[in-house]
Amino acid sequence: IYVGHFMSSWGDRMWYFAIPLFLMDLDPNSLFLTAAYGLTLSASVLLFAPLVGDWIDRTERLRALVISLVIQNMSVITSATILLLNREFGDNEADYAIAIKISALLLGAIAILASTATQIILQKDWIVVIAAKRTDFLTGLNAMMRRIDLFTKILSPLACGQIMAVATLTGGAIFILCWNTASMFAEYFLLKSVYNRTPALAVKGQSEEDVIEMEELGNGLEDQDEITEKNNHKKEKPVKKKKSVFQKMFGFILVIKDGWKLYMDQVIALAGLGMAFLYLTVLGFGYVTTSYAYNQCFSEFLVGITLASAGFTGIVGTFIFPILSSRFGLVKAGLYSGIFQVLTLIPCIASVFVMAARAGLWSFDLTITQLYQENVVESERGIVNGVQTSLNMLMDLLMYIAVLFLSKPDEFGILVLASSAAVTTGYIFYGVFTFRVGKRFDKPKTPKAENFFAD
Repeated sequence: IYVGHFMSSWGDRMWYFAIPLFLMDLDPNSLFLTAAYGLTLSASVLLFAPLVGDWIDRTERLRALVISLVIQNMSVITSATILLLNREFGDNEADYAIAIKISALLLGAIAILASTATQIILQKDWIVVIAAKRTDFLTGLNAMMRRIDLFTKILSPLACGQIMAVATLTGGAIFILCWNTASMFAEYFLLKSVYNRTPALAVKGQSEEDVIEMEELGNGLEDQDEITEKNNHKKEKPVKKKKSVFQKMFGFILVIKDGWKLYMDQVIALAGLGMAFLYLTVLGFGYVTTSYAYNQCFSEFLVGITLASAGFTGIVGTFIFPILSSRFGLVKAGLYSGIFQVLTLIPCIASVFVMAARAGLWSFDLTITQLYQENVVESERGIVNGVQTSLNMLMDLLMYIAVLFLSKPDEFGILVLASSAAVTTGYIFYGVFTFRVGKRFDKPKTPKAENFFAD
């Protein structure tokens, strides 16, 4: 599973690094196209992530993974092919150039939804099953998965940037095409092996009632009469009504509505809201920051070094997290990580220590990840994590809207100030969560869900 995650993460990081450069190549005088790309991706996840999560909950694990892998890789391959052909044989001033730009946006939206599905399946569900309720083992799995992700964040931009520096964007596009094609097949065989060697992954969707009954049967606590009585009682349950035409046509709206309600009923929802605010920033070396650096005459290789430096400090955070978690507990580990990031963001306003903030960020990210893994029931993992991703993208969407209005490179400083304020707000929310409900997580049993938004 580590090797499969490495291959997937390497491909994602290369495309994450390359796509802003391709978009700037299409429209070199403005950040507008880059912002529009990010806006499209954020809006897609905002609207459809709960549906993706619900689909994951209703689909057999291996089948869901295969579909997600194929759609994700084929979207990137198709997009890279179109941009490559346009660069070699096209004209950015021609009438069809708008179709090239629209195709890049649409394929990007499809790819991000498939990538979201893959992340939920592997990082929010599979490794939880593999850990088998061993908290320390789950902490180690989470840290290693994030470490791999950040390790590829260091090497992938460096490699891709060096290829582009030597062979231009054309060489980079060809390399990305080859990698995603090979990776798609390799990931399938690797993860299929994990699935075959972990029988628990084949069992999905048991309700709490079914689990309790199976345990009672296994322990011999019920006789045959009691079992028969329960079965008769189940048969008496009313049959579900057939869905109306309206429900069939607009059922996805009800799924989204129910998903958000389910999310807000989670005891850890306030912590998730704090996490979402960390996406309302341009300080994450995303599409906008990469395009801005490229606009300021950074070479592809120098942009890669900058991204790699941020990834290195993030790896430091993955080593800090297990230490903090074991010594202070999971909730306080997130609080201390947040305090560290806010302290490093204060001088970031003067553009000095932005890279150091990544250590606190990724340590905090691991805290939120494990809170959701340990406190969301198996049958609801997909939709709850889908809504969390949707909320993250809502903040990401607001950031891109701000960039659309402040798209001139000399206005980037205003975005830095707003980003620092948003990140600080997110940690204030998490601080409130810590002092209101943090002590409950020290108890041996998981607390019951409560709606903390009702207050």
